[in-house]
Amino acid sequence: MTSKYTTLETSQDQLAMAVKRVLELNLFPLVLGGGHETAFGHYKGISTFLDDKEDNKLGILNFDAHFDLRPYEKGNGTSGTMFRQIADYTREKGTQYAYYVMGIQKHSNTLSLFRTAEDLGVKYVLGKNFINGDFFEIVHELDEYIGEQDHLYVTICMDCFTSSYAPGVSAPQALGIDPEKVILLLKHVFSTGKPTSFDICEVSPRFDHDSVTANWHQSLCTQLCQLMPTTSGVKANKKYIPR
Repeated sequence: MTSKYTTLETSQDQLAMAVKRVLELNLFPLVLGGGHETAFGHYKGISTFLDDKEDNKLGILNFDAHFDLRPYEKGNGTSGTMFRQIADYTREKGTQYAYYVMGIQKHSNTLSLFRTAEDLGVKYVLGKNFINGDFFEIVHELDEYIGEQDHLYVTICMDCFTSSYAPGVSAPQALGIDPEKVILLLKHVFSTGKPTSFDICEVSPRFDHDSVTANWHQSLCTQLCQLMPTTSGVKANKKYIPR
């Protein structure tokens, strides 16, 4: 999908319809970007699909260097507003806004964005904590969050990784997070059976060096596909009890 011949909002609505349809077919959606503005359309598709389900608490798990909670530009969404858009969308629907982001870089987010995250009740882990922090504590806090959700929308922005693995992004991170630790976390998350859909975004080939980012993207996508439930879609969901 592209917004070349239409508006960003129209493209997001089209993506939402496509994701909803894939879930209706009892399949597991995988969205590849492109810009991370796909997140709003992706979330809308899952949320709409869950509207008539009893267990419909949908949580977001985002691996990202940025909150992506920026103010709108002239009332319109951008590549940095999607999780603010989701917050507004859930407020209008009267559903929960549960957003957990891992890999946040202090130098890549303004003080205003940290305040917005606090106001919206966003949970986050700083990128430096993946290096200097207690990894088991990170897993424990993640478990608590997962235990509160019925379904998870997992989204990965490639700019969260250190630039030696992902130079081909619009905002490379010299001190990004370690891919191996993210893989460990993803294996743990998918073992709960709660992920309903996922995407991998923010790959910019024109900035890539020797296809390093593309190859890591391919490897990550392959490993995530191998983690998918054997029965696709929400029917694979099992009641999760944190250990």
